[in-house]
Amino acid sequence: MERWIERWGRNPLPGIHVYYWNTRQELVDSVLSGVRAIEPGVEAKDTQLVRSLARTVLTFGRMPLRGPFVPREEIDEIIVWIDAGMPEGPD
Repeated sequence: MERWIERWGRNPLPGIHVYYWNTRQELVDSVLSGVRAIEPGVEAKDTQLVRSLARTVLTFGRMPLRGPFVPREEIDEIIVWIDAGMPEGPD
């Protein structure tokens, strides 16, 4: 969350920016709107996480609610990372 605050220059909105993960495992275990964020064996572009970042899903708005939204280039990086098996990055 500290990186988010540093990037956007403000604190998250209570109850709106509640989805964040400090570790890879927290992301793997997370559920968004009742659906696992990342499903084993599912292409990244079809995961709940990527769909939620890229567009409105059903009645749920694009994440994070009210923005700032993740640019398409960064969503593409997330897709590549998930499809590569979510390798650990540098500290």
